[in-house]
Amino acid sequence: MTLTPSRLLSVVVVGADYLRAWSIPLSAWYVTVLAVPLLILIWFPAALDDVTYGIWYKGYRVDSHTPAIVIAAFGWTLLLAFTACLFSPRILTVAIAR
Repeated sequence: MTLTPSRLLSVVVVGADYLRAWSIPLSAWYVTVLAVPLLILIWFPAALDDVTYGIWYKGYRVDSHTPAIVIAAFGWTLLLAFTACLFSPRILTVAIAR
């Protein structure tokens, strides 16, 4: 397994999330629960595609592969959204108020 820039940057972002959440009670637990699945999406997109390829869903078989870049981009989008909410709680309150 190679350490690509995407993987390294994701670890840096999660590290910043932990530093931000350090002073908030139970936030380190929330960061762990949310960040680990997102890191799996970023670090192992091809493996996740192999797991889901060929399974049956609502009577239909998944018979096409999802590009790894799409899976990783989805993980990055969610990780950056989570980080934005953690660093600027106003984003979350504005989104909930609407």
